[in-house]
Amino acid sequence: MNDSGLSYSCSFEEERDKLVQYVLSWGEGTRTENLDFSQFESSIVLKNWERIVVADSPLLRKHFSEHKTLIGKDSDSILDGRLRKVSKITDELILEGISSIEFEYITVLPNGNAYLSRIYKRRLDELADPNYTILILSRPISVVAMPTEYERHRSLTELLAKFQQLEEMDRAICFGHANGDQIKDIATRLGISTRSIENRRQKIMDLFGFTKPIEIVKMLVRLEERGLL
Repeated sequence: MNDSGLSYSCSFEEERDKLVQYVLSWGEGTRTENLDFSQFESSIVLKNWERIVVADSPLLRKHFSEHKTLIGKDSDSILDGRLRKVSKITDELILEGISSIEFEYITVLPNGNAYLSRIYKRRLDELADPNYTILILSRPISVVAMPTEYERHRSLTELLAKFQQLEEMDRAICFGHANGDQIKDIATRLGISTRSIENRRQKIMDLFGFTKPIEIVKMLVRLEERGLL
């Protein structure tokens, strides 16, 4: 992304596949040379199994950390509260064995503009090395208008009202997802089948107009940050 707006020479999917191939090819070599992410148009982070950054891209340093490297740090340090929890949860899902996750969120860059960004996280099982475990690609895909404080409050109030109308079991399913629990673990705890969990989760998503389960997590994070839960 340049300072004037959003412009990319390839699609998110193309760059994602190119990045994965590049890192895997690097892993098949001696691994003595440093990873060079300057060839990519998205922000990139590579973490070890402790979620500590072992490689980052110039673009990420430019837009999120005042041109300073994040190597040796927890990347959550550059995120605000509502995204920090989502980052931790999705990293933990990867560490627990999910091969990849892709989701979208709204963030504000230092230029003051708000963007809908797409995130891709992948577990690097092929490298078989705890020092190189989680690969993350992030790209702003569109500019969004930030809601006013009144609109944000009204939106949260409406979400809370709907959430409180859910049955106790449905609320437990939502909290289970927010805690990063696997569907089978939620099902065992509630004494129902995984199929029932999936069906009830879909009904919850339909009620709120969500298209992805991660949106349930994002909703609970917003409500919790405002002290509404």
